[in-house]
Amino acid sequence: MSARHRRRSGPGLSARRPLLPRLALLLLLGGLALSGMSVAAASDLATAADPPCPVWQGVVVDPDGVGIRGATVAAGERAVESDPRGHFALAGVGGSEEIRIDALGYAPWRAAVPCADRAEPARILLAPAELLRGRLQREDGSPVTRAMLHLEWAPERGRVATRNLEIDAPDGLFRVVLPEAARYRASVSADGLQRIDLGEWVVAPRTEVDTGVTLMDPGAVVTASFVDAETGAPATGTVLQASLFGLAGFAADLRHEVHRGSADAEGAVSVAGLSPGRYALAYRGPLGEQGFRLLTLRRNERVDLGELRVGTGSELFGRVLGQDGSPVADATIRLFDPAAELFDPFAEATTDPEGRFRITALAPGEYLVRVHAPSLLHSALVRVERRPREIEIGLAGVRLRGRALRNGVPLTHAGLVALSANDHSRSRMALVSQWKRPDGSATTKLYQTNPVRCEATTN
Repeated sequence: MSARHRRRSGPGLSARRPLLPRLALLLLLGGLALSGMSVAAASDLATAADPPCPVWQGVVVDPDGVGIRGATVAAGERAVESDPRGHFALAGVGGSEEIRIDALGYAPWRAAVPCADRAEPARILLAPAELLRGRLQREDGSPVTRAMLHLEWAPERGRVATRNLEIDAPDGLFRVVLPEAARYRASVSADGLQRIDLGEWVVAPRTEVDTGVTLMDPGAVVTASFVDAETGAPATGTVLQASLFGLAGFAADLRHEVHRGSADAEGAVSVAGLSPGRYALAYRGPLGEQGFRLLTLRRNERVDLGELRVGTGSELFGRVLGQDGSPVADATIRLFDPAAELFDPFAEATTDPEGRFRITALAPGEYLVRVHAPSLLHSALVRVERRPREIEIGLAGVRLRGRALRNGVPLTHAGLVALSANDHSRSRMALVSQWKRPDGSATTKLYQTNPVRCEATTN
């Protein structure tokens, strides 16, 4: 019996004496109520967003219906363990909170249980599984919340298998289900952090391997500064990628291990998380200009490539106007290489409500520009200079009307093709109209101010 209870039952003390502290408590609560700070009101404000549901009770069982002892049932900071028969009771959990149930040797269970579903005791079935768990931390003790886990295992029959699993662990703790019972090798990598080998184990059926705490460091770092080859301005958007050379690079590809960085507004780029080894460093400028070099890195080494010059190119911008001078919105501007026999454009843009468009990262030179809204309305050659100027595309057109006959007989499935004098590539000929009328007649519009040659074709 506690000292408090012994004092109440001691000699010389009246059984009605505790009314004095009760009276003082009532007066105190009355004062709080008068000041608008009642305990009930404070509680209502705290739980207005997601009020707790009634106590959630249930039992955690295996596939045979046997209760699982020691299963952890948790939500946020609240957690309980199931008793020897698998029963549990969890209180103070809102209906939208995720509830987590974990038991050694079983696949984890995750779900939000609405308040309306807690009236009856729950029966939670956990499936047996082989699991791998651990904690990922940086050297300063902060958790690594996102990582990639690479598994290699040898089944009893068959070749070595591999799998990459994404880890999303806000507190750095991860627990993943393994594909099967087998001999495993595992490694983990994260953005900006060096890949770490977790080890090798023989995982028996319905067992769980704990890798403990894994400290991940930034590893070797490669930095560079990219500038425009002509102007010296920062070459924003240049991509630098570091890949392990030789067989080590092939293994890194299987692990989906990518080390890449993009130049910021100042042209600076940094690639971290590199393990010791020989690397192929490749960079690609906004125009596709490429560079390559080999580099051997030691553990946690920092290498600065210095200033690298690349071509950032020019741009094509302007307005598209209709026949009456009004802007044409939502028109598609497509760029082609006049010397290539390819139908697909290599760049395109859409006009805004004012008819304006802009296409960047272009090498100075001559381009075939086509305007579609939605059919072909304009096709012309445009030269892009190092110092670009705004262009204005006016959509003017004429109407073409006629009939297709052969020996006086109408051709009902002939095709009319219009060829611009500035577009000689037959792979980009535009089908303007098809005769499908019984009398072989057709009418169409040609939006061209340049000379146009028309051809009629038939099967």
